[in-house]
Amino acid sequence: MSGTSSQKYSKKSPQEGASSPKHEWKGFIDVPLTAEDKARFEIWKGEAEDLLAAIGAAVADGYKLSVSYDQRNNCYQAALTGMMGAAENVGFTMVGRAGTPDKAIAVVMFKHFELAQQGPWSNLVGPGRGDDIS
Repeated sequence: MSGTSSQKYSKKSPQEGASSPKHEWKGFIDVPLTAEDKARFEIWKGEAEDLLAAIGAAVADGYKLSVSYDQRNNCYQAALTGMMGAAENVGFTMVGRAGTPDKAIAVVMFKHFELAQQGPWSNLVGPGRGDDIS
């Protein structure tokens, strides 16, 4: 994650008066990483300070981040859900899976900021190709 935090992870303008209104959950967006994506991720992941800046920017833009252990797949998963202010991603959840919680968070932030360029996740949908990062 090169570049300064303020440049790389710019926050969109906050929604006035929008705290946490209810919205309809629309489902998961499956964005498995290709071998090329995994190589890009290894270059991108960088320092923890940049990861914290990415998390802060995503939350400020209207996303909710949650982290849990996925028993079925024997890994950690970080779920980014589009809440109010998340434009085309409102109601959708995108997941990053990895062997550690911090890496799972990094995977979902990589998908959102690097692959989707903070845009619609539906543009990234492809055939399932297994776990993200071990």
